[in-house]
Amino acid sequence: MARALAEHRGLVHRDLKPANIMFAAEEGKAPASAEGSAGEAWVKVIDFGLAQLEETEAPGRRFLDTFAFASPEQIEGRALDIRADLYSLGATLWFALTGQPPRKLNSPDESRPPDLWTRPSLAPLEARGVPAPLAAVLAAAVAPDRKERPQSALSLAASCKSVSTTWPAFRGKRWSGCPWKRIVIPAGIAAALIALVSFFIFAGAPREKSIAVLPFRNLSGDPANAFFAEGIQDDILSRLVKIRDLKVISRFGAARYPADVPRDLQKVGSALGVRHVVEGSLRRSGDHVFLHVALIDTRDGREIWAQGYSRNLADAINLQGELATVIANALNARLSPEESADVRATPTHNPDAFVLYLRGRKYETSLLYAISDYEAAEVLYTQAIALDPGFALAHA
Repeated sequence: MARALAEHRGLVHRDLKPANIMFAAEEGKAPASAEGSAGEAWVKVIDFGLAQLEETEAPGRRFLDTFAFASPEQIEGRALDIRADLYSLGATLWFALTGQPPRKLNSPDESRPPDLWTRPSLAPLEARGVPAPLAAVLAAAVAPDRKERPQSALSLAASCKSVSTTWPAFRGKRWSGCPWKRIVIPAGIAAALIALVSFFIFAGAPREKSIAVLPFRNLSGDPANAFFAEGIQDDILSRLVKIRDLKVISRFGAARYPADVPRDLQKVGSALGVRHVVEGSLRRSGDHVFLHVALIDTRDGREIWAQGYSRNLADAINLQGELATVIANALNARLSPEESADVRATPTHNPDAFVLYLRGRKYETSLLYAISDYEAAEVLYTQAIALDPGFALAHA
């Protein structure tokens, strides 16, 4: 098992969560279907910015990880080992099946919830009709005491495999307010969630084709337009992630370096394990968008490429695909014909639907992981679909 190799190297990812895990179809093959077929898929982890060796944590360190999916010992700043990652992996699958993490988060600034060392209730899993054998595996994975969790990746993988053969392909119920509107867990998908950590096996130095898209500055003068700058940044990042030849840090990893705080790009590159970063600034005035983007080498701060754009909103819809392609070419990334078409695809031709989608994304990617945020996003996506029924991203 690939995670066992990372385990042998003593690596702990420390930030496994839904936003850092992507499934995609192999080239020329169908993806997992909504009817229960697993299809042919590969798994990509897109954020290694916090990975460290086991047992190197210092008590009281500043908490940078995503709270809702972190183990109790991680929240309290204790030394970590593989069992912290297994907790996060179990919490991610729990979230996929229920639409909420096993431990409720009242505030992203909350440092220690009262139920931190209490076993999560299985009621949310039961309400979604999760088979009892799988619920038992998840309960063990998210046990507060790490001594009660699986003690290795191989052990958790074996548990997933053993229970996955005891029921037909399980189709999660469809409900409003969850980012994954229909969850399909056929035999093998649970084990695939364990296999994803094969991507821990990375070189000590940043890869040449590694990149983080840092938060863009909102120059609009109106904080209410921040969603637009965030949405454009996120869309560029999402397109770059589709390129298998690139290592891309997730938006949550990049979010640790906000646009309104001075950045030491050499330190940013070292912390995130990337050779390059994208910085940008955006100003929106009515239906006009002014955008400046730069690709920078973190070793010496050299601008590899920079460009300013002035577009009306309708034309700006295509801009992210254009930018992602230019950035990939500047890094000499190899793109298959399918990847190139996917990266440059126009999501919608309706600018109003596009703005509604970006507003919805701000709610969906909230660090609170609250059902109310997903419900707000669902309303905005529904409005976008009403304007453009073929807007696939709003349906997703």
